[in-house]
Parts: sequence; structure tokens; C-alpha cells
Amino acid sequence: MTNTNPKELVEITIELFGQAQLITNQKEIKLKIPRIANVNDIAKPLADTYSDLVGPVIKQSGAELQSSYIANLNGVSFLSENSFELQDGDHILIFSSQAGG
Repeated sequence: MTNTNPKELVEITIELFGQAQLITNQKEIKLKIPRIANVNDIAKPLADTYSDLVGPVIKQSGAELQSSYIANLNGVSFLSENSFELQDGDHILIFSSQAGG
């Protein structure tokens, strides 16, 4: 059994889609965040780096995604406000939860 330090930083890739990608002009952003994190741990550094995301993608507080946006870990599981464990190299996809047609 391995003991992991929940505050240990891991490097992850944030993949942006739709309006988030258009606003930042970035498809991918590298971040270092704590190994044990939640969606707010991702929203805050994004808001700090890309303030134009605040409003359309991130709530005015700068600490949460708008309710119309969702985060997904490695294309496998959708993330809620609960904590989850990350590994170096993980990808978090951020996109609108509202599909167009």
C-alpha cells in the first residue's frame, strides 16, 4: 500500500473546448495542482491566468465552473465537487454541458 501526500503537486493538462478554447485561444493548458483536488482547484488557477474566462466559463468568484460547464477526467469520468485523486499526466477536459445541434 502506498501513502500519497494529498498536497503533493502533480502536473496535469487541461483541455479546453468550445467557448473556453475560443476565449483563451488555447487547446491545452498545463497546471500543477494538488494530487487530491476538486473542480474548484482547477477553476481558480484558470481564472487567475485567463481572467476572460470569469463570467462565461468560471463563476464571478473565480473559484467554480459555471453550472453550464462540466469537467471530465481522462475522457472516462465526470467530476463533481467531491475530491478526486490525480496522477502526473492526467487530462481534465472542460466543456459546455449544453449540446448544440
